[in-house]
This record gives sequence, structure tokens and C-alpha cells, in this order.
Amino acid sequence: MAWFLVQVLKRFRGQAYQMAQNKGANMGSIYIQSFVDVSTYYETALEPGCLRVTDESLKAVGESCIRDLNLGGCYLITDLGLEYLADGDLKNCLQHLNMAECNQISDNGIIFLKSMAALTELSLSKCGVHVTNYAIADVLSHLSNIEILDLSWLVNVTDISLLAIGSKCVKLQKIILTGCEAISAEGLRAFSGHQTLKRLELFSCYNFSWEDVESVALTCTKLEYLGLMKRIKTPTPEFSFDYLQIQHNRCGIDWDEDSDFLFW
Repeated sequence: MAWFLVQVLKRFRGQAYQMAQNKGANMGSIYIQSFVDVSTYYETALEPGCLRVTDESLKAVGESCIRDLNLGGCYLITDLGLEYLADGDLKNCLQHLNMAECNQISDNGIIFLKSMAALTELSLSKCGVHVTNYAIADVLSHLSNIEILDLSWLVNVTDISLLAIGSKCVKLQKIILTGCEAISAEGLRAFSGHQTLKRLELFSCYNFSWEDVESVALTCTKLEYLGLMKRIKTPTPEFSFDYLQIQHNRCGIDWDEDSDFLFW
């Protein structure tokens, strides 16, 4: 029965989205509302696409109880849309939220995410210069269930945010900090002794040395992967290690040597 419902929902989603493409300006909201009406109680992932998805569209989503919400690239969403998402039942159900490239949002909207205590995965990649430590540190101090966190290319995220993440996100397994150029060895040390961290990506981050990385990594007994730049601060290793032995665990290392890491 569950499989049948999922197939029906997928088919309905495709038909509704095609109708939105064909009809015009207000159909984005109608598409979202129609899909949520059907899927609310089946915890089915909602992937609305971004055709005319606006703040108004998210009112219905906020009243649903889905677990997965992909709004990546929905550039029309503003802080008001985040307020709508946090205003209904969704805040008690949502586990995975992707808001990558929603670059009209700011700290004033991000702050509403701290009510979504069930979140285990959050992406705010490339959400722009108006997302800063002010909101990131506060929100992630309240989201203790986070396991996967993508803050890549948030240039105004600094050590202050990492200190909050390292101490409060005790279930964290993967964090992507690519392009967060302001972070330094002090922020990196926030993860010293972290009990669950498995993957740490630090591409296009330069304000620490190999010794800083090694001193932290050797205390993270679950660490399996490090992503680093070869141009990190000196002293750097005489050769680029492919792995780091951490007690009984081998942590693989990727070294990027491109001087202009591609912004994707």
C-alpha cells in the first residue's frame, strides 16, 4: 500500500508541475498547494522545483508534515518564506532541508530555522553575504540532531560559528566548509575530540596549517575523510599524505592544488 501511494504521489507531482509550466504566474503556488494537500500525511519528500516558487507558495508547505524539502536554487524565496516554513506543523517533522543558492535570504530568515528541532541535514550553500555568524551560531546551537551540514561559500561564516557547531552539534557526521575563507585554526580546534565527525571538507580555506589540521584530526576517532588545499598556511607537510592514521581508523585525504578552486 505504501509503495502504491508513493507512485501515485510521484505521478501527481509530475502532472501538477507540467500544468504549472503551461499555465502561468499563479500556478507555482497552486502546484505546491495541490501536492501538499495529497502528501501531507505520507511523509513523502517534496521536491517542488523552482518555477515560480515564492514565499506565498511555502505557506502550504509550512502546514504539512513532510520529512524532506528540497528548495535548492529557489531564488525567489525570502526571509518571509522561512517564517512561513517555521510557523506550522512542518517544524516538528522536517528532517532534511536544502536551501542552497536561495540567495535572497538573510540572518533575519535563517533565525526561524532554530525551531526545526528534528532537522538532521541542512544545506545553506551559496546563500549569500547576508547569512552570517549572527544567525548560524544561534540556529545551530539549537539543532543538536544535525548530522550533515553544508555551509560552503558562506564568506561571512567565521570561527564564531564553528565554536557553536563544535560544541552543540554533538551528532555531526559531515560538515562542508568549502569557500569559508574566514575560518582559521581557532575555529578548526572547535572540533577537537568530536565523537561522531566523519567527514570534514575545507577546500578553498587557507588560514591554518597542516599542523593545525593534524592536531585536530588525530583527536577525532571517527574521522574518515579530509578535503584540503595544498596552499594552506605553512608549515605544510613535505609531501601530501593520502591518509592519516587515527588510532585504528584510516582517514583519507584529498588535496586540491588548483589555485582557483571552481565555484560550482
